[in-house]
Amino acid sequence: MTERGKARRFALLDLVTTGRLGPLQTGMTMGFAASVLGPPRYWNANLDNPDAIPSFWGYSHLEFSFIPDGKGKTICNWFQFDNVMLAGKRVSKEAEGFSIWLGDFGSKSRPSDFLRSLQGRNDVVVQLCDEAGQAGVTIKVSDTVKVIFNEEETGFDAFMQLGFAERIGIIERKGYCHCITSSLPDKEIEAHDFNKHGKEWITPVDFLRIADASSQ
Repeated sequence: MTERGKARRFALLDLVTTGRLGPLQTGMTMGFAASVLGPPRYWNANLDNPDAIPSFWGYSHLEFSFIPDGKGKTICNWFQFDNVMLAGKRVSKEAEGFSIWLGDFGSKSRPSDFLRSLQGRNDVVVQLCDEAGQAGVTIKVSDTVKVIFNEEETGFDAFMQLGFAERIGIIERKGYCHCITSSLPDKEIEAHDFNKHGKEWITPVDFLRIADASSQ
């Protein structure tokens, strides 16, 4: 019996705090994802092998990446709620019987809003840049979840030349939440990211202190 057909709603905050959305989590098989959500609304095509099953699936805002696990199965190595800033409603229907409740998060959410929802945890850090090379902020929860904010008016190079307080002020005023991603832990990637932008880390407490000061 599949998981589809049951009207269920899951909170976007669960993805931020746990890396899961109800039954959806990294490491699940492609078949399980299909049993929960049904076929994707859009997908990538392998031009070199048109008969291959697409490894990237998309729904309304949810997107999934699948890879072989080396044991004969195809598993999800990351998934995300994309384009948070375009989610105009409090509920995003992803598939029949599967919806996501955004709560207080959406087009006007700021990094400080997410950080306040995570207060009390000791596994949260903030990176004052976007790893993709854009002006932005990345909130990292444990070693699996990233909440990524971007800002388009300030170029990456100009953004990186600013002090912490100026960057935080720009993102708080003009930034938007691009995506919330849950991925399998990859220590090699984490080490590379840290070495590349090792001086750009700040604690949530310091971020909120600066954000509060800049808003006055």
